[in-house]
Amino acid sequence: MIFLLNAEASNRKKLPWLMPDSPIPLIGMIEYENPTILDTATTLGCHGILVSPTQPHGILSTLIMAIHHFHEVRTLQKRNQRLEQKLQAANEISAAQAILARARGISAIAAYKLMREQAMLKRVTVEEIARAIVHAEGTLFN
Repeated sequence: MIFLLNAEASNRKKLPWLMPDSPIPLIGMIEYENPTILDTATTLGCHGILVSPTQPHGILSTLIMAIHHFHEVRTLQKRNQRLEQKLQAANEISAAQAILARARGISAIAAYKLMREQAMLKRVTVEEIARAIVHAEGTLFN
């Protein structure tokens, strides 16, 4: 999406289609370069900028780079989300291991083996078993 980016747009940063998590690449069109306009472009999540009046030799390269940048950002956002989920799961597994080890008087390794066995028996992930253990411990002792 190509949109005119000017001083008025600087004051309207809350438009739903002008947000950094836009579902399409955003290309700002500016009449002149200044720090305020460029700051607004980055705040709004522009993937490219065209300067008006546009020249035919700059449009295609800006479009290609904006689309490429958009897809790169999306890929990194998805990867970041997966890594955050893995970190959350690792924290839950660690907490569940500590709960089981304390409750049963076993080592953390034995507690993990126990959770893994339960996960295989119930055909769920170890993370789900760990989440259930942490939740049950919170319910029982709080």
